[in-house]
Amino acid sequence: MPSKNNLALPARMDLANDSLSEMTIAVLMFPFAKEVENFIQDIKKVLRNQKKTYAPYRQLNNGLLACTSTLTYGFEYFETINDISQYRALAVCKLEKKLNLPTPEQIHQLIFIWAQNWTKQYLGQKSKQDEIKTVCDRFLDTIADIPPNWDWEYLQPETLIKDINSQKSLGYQAIPSLLATLLHEQICIVSSGDREQKIKWRKVQGGGSTKTDPQGILMPEVGAQKAIKQSEFKFIPQFDDKNKPIRISGNLSNKKQANSKFAQIAQSLVTANGSNHLIEELQKLKELGEIEPELWADRDRILVLTNSYEQAKWVADEMRNYCPSIRQQIYHLVNNELEPTKDGKSQPGELKRADIEIFGYGQGKILVAPTSSIGRGFNILNSSGKAAFGAVYFLTRPYPHPNDTQAIAQEMNRRAYDWLEKEDFIAWQQGDGIAHRAELLRKTANTYWRSVEQRSYYKTLRDNEDLCAFPRYDLAATTLGRIVQAVGRLIRGGVPFHGYFVDSAWADNSAKKLAAIRVGDDPASIDNDTEENSLLVATILRVCNYAFDDNSVGNALYKPLADALENIENVFF
Repeated sequence: MPSKNNLALPARMDLANDSLSEMTIAVLMFPFAKEVENFIQDIKKVLRNQKKTYAPYRQLNNGLLACTSTLTYGFEYFETINDISQYRALAVCKLEKKLNLPTPEQIHQLIFIWAQNWTKQYLGQKSKQDEIKTVCDRFLDTIADIPPNWDWEYLQPETLIKDINSQKSLGYQAIPSLLATLLHEQICIVSSGDREQKIKWRKVQGGGSTKTDPQGILMPEVGAQKAIKQSEFKFIPQFDDKNKPIRISGNLSNKKQANSKFAQIAQSLVTANGSNHLIEELQKLKELGEIEPELWADRDRILVLTNSYEQAKWVADEMRNYCPSIRQQIYHLVNNELEPTKDGKSQPGELKRADIEIFGYGQGKILVAPTSSIGRGFNILNSSGKAAFGAVYFLTRPYPHPNDTQAIAQEMNRRAYDWLEKEDFIAWQQGDGIAHRAELLRKTANTYWRSVEQRSYYKTLRDNEDLCAFPRYDLAATTLGRIVQAVGRLIRGGVPFHGYFVDSAWADNSAKKLAAIRVGDDPASIDNDTEENSLLVATILRVCNYAFDDNSVGNALYKPLADALENIENVFF
């Protein structure tokens, strides 16, 4: 009888007798642990390499998990026998899916391909080629045949529940996966007062040997997903008196010129000489509140997003100048204490960031704020407990400042992890000994830092696979995160919203096409936008890529948003 301390369930939990009746646990030992260790020792002798060498099990596991959806874990370390690390794979599934497990023959084929790829990194060495080839060939010969009696071992879940330390502590891995499998597709309800949150659980595969991917997803609220599906995105570039699209991004280094551009685009949004789009949107939201009060009542407010507090003030001041009738209803966000005027009073239209959550209870109709200030943790609601804003205007295209050392340091930290995992990284390949590798690493990092500082326009960003640098991809992912955060403020209470992208720099070619249409010219002569020239297109493609796989985390979290952005109006890509 196992001791009470070995019970896998908390004392106040009971195991339903039939809860595990349809479940099974299967484990498969890695059959070539000794051969792998021998190869590591042999190759170290040939190369006279004193540093610790590891087998790339994560690469093997990534391949296994990609090819076999029924696996829960790849070959993970669990004990050492005679100084040799042992690894085993784990599958937790329902009995009817037992036959879907990969056969030992299929897994052996993948192991052999993995071993071949592993040895290739040594075969490329310039010196001692014959000795290296001999060692690599000997290793591949030793794993060429499937070991006899190598097969899956099936276990009853009750065994591990009763004694978590049985089967060499397999329960510590298997039980969380077992519970995740049982929870998969189940729905539970969390209540708080009069509010209820439905949670749908989904299980996804584990990752490699040194990283663990999500084992379950806390699904977004059904109401929020429905709200995003009902929402609309539109590209609305503004035009000057010569029908030229107004472009802000890329013209911000000179504050005087930047202020002029912001004034121009703000004027266009709120006057009849321009599009007057923002004023018309306020009226549209008010009318929607009368037609569909359950979704739009008391939501005739607009959030305008810029890149900084200074820009927010520029835009708000210009709107107040051209809209005297609603001057008192236009606010801009400030990060610090309100700046008093000469008579000791606060500046008109200022709203402290700490007071943003009460905006929906006052007279304000338009709030101009930096994108970075509107994020997780803020619930900007109206008196009905729904999102106060009915529309959001992404006025400018976000772009990191080249001298933002904090942002560069964050990027460098990320690159350091990438370089650590990149086996053919220049510092590891060309460095002779720890000191030389450290010197090369420092020089490479310094070069990388300088290259980030020299970045200018979006179109000039270039990938560098050797340095794991993909600046367009990273910028699109960052921009998507900001859009997601902004959208999150507008769907509170399960209500839809209208989203607008204003700066022509979001999609230059689409803006030129719209300009041609305005004067009756043929837009077909202008190329469509691509991710090479348009950050908006790159962002849309990024979220669509996240949501492409039906069983992915990205699909579970971003599919409604991906569909809404993919159907954006006025962007040609």
